[in-house]
Amino acid sequence: MEFVAQPKRVLPLILLIDTSSSMSCCIGELNVAIRNMLGTLKEQESLKAEVHVSFITFGNEGARLHTALKPIYNIEFEDFREGGMTPLGGALRIAKDMVENREIIPSKSYAPIILLLSDGAPNDHWENELDRFINEGRSKKCIRMSLGIGKDYDYEVLKSFSSNGRVYEAEESTNIIDFFKFITMTITEKTLSKDINANSKDFLNGITETYNKIAKDRD
Repeated sequence: MEFVAQPKRVLPLILLIDTSSSMSCCIGELNVAIRNMLGTLKEQESLKAEVHVSFITFGNEGARLHTALKPIYNIEFEDFREGGMTPLGGALRIAKDMVENREIIPSKSYAPIILLLSDGAPNDHWENELDRFINEGRSKKCIRMSLGIGKDYDYEVLKSFSSNGRVYEAEESTNIIDFFKFITMTITEKTLSKDINANSKDFLNGITETYNKIAKDRD
């Protein structure tokens, strides 16, 4: 009898990246952080899940799909470039369409992890798009996280997006690299864990404990 290896379940990781002009002070660190994360996760072999990654940017070219959702080992990252305004609503709409599409994210996939990263306030009609994302369809089951950069980000917007109401912070540009090290560790632990099916509340509690430990070690 010939045994056939079962395909790994997909763990989608979708990042909504603010690339508006105000991000000019930290876009370099962000690009480094993303490259480091991708490099580390590409080296990670897991029996539990296959990580698929997508980047959606909102800035000088409006909201656009920077990198379609695909297996991490197929991604050739192109640096983000800053400029323009902050059309968050458009980014949420693109992400919503992606999550609802069962050809892009099959039904057997793990709950997508969505990270929203911004240093300012949105300037388009984002309220309805946010409400649809967190309250309707498949997207309401996503694990949603928020990272505020600097001191001028809109706390209430990022808090309302987050599944657990927490906003992680990177006050200095160098903290962005620390945060993505934390994200990389979290994804690695999740794909290796026997409890990969744990609900989003338990997962987010685990994330917070890991993040607090990293912050304490850094201090």
